[in-house]
Amino acid sequence: QNIQMEDQKSLHYCNAIIQDVQRLANIVTLNFTRMVSSPVTIDGYHIPVGTGVIPEFSIVHMNEKEFERPDFFSPDRHINEKGEFIKDPRITP
Repeated sequence: QNIQMEDQKSLHYCNAIIQDVQRLANIVTLNFTRMVSSPVTIDGYHIPVGTGVIPEFSIVHMNEKEFERPDFFSPDRHINEKGEFIKDPRITP
């Protein structure tokens, strides 16, 4: 029997593998330019509405403050104590 899209909710470890691959895979170093839609302050820098920004997701994906041993492939970091997959909003494939 082939795996169907509706099976995704029960494929916890498979989802965890995909998510950690997406965290580690840095196919495009920089993403598309985005426009700031509301004022934001990051590390003391004020970024006004309308400013163009280029997100660099790999900075978050490889940050030791965000992920323990970020350079290490670990699908288990996306599995809870019940063995269920947990979607991580910090990971942007």
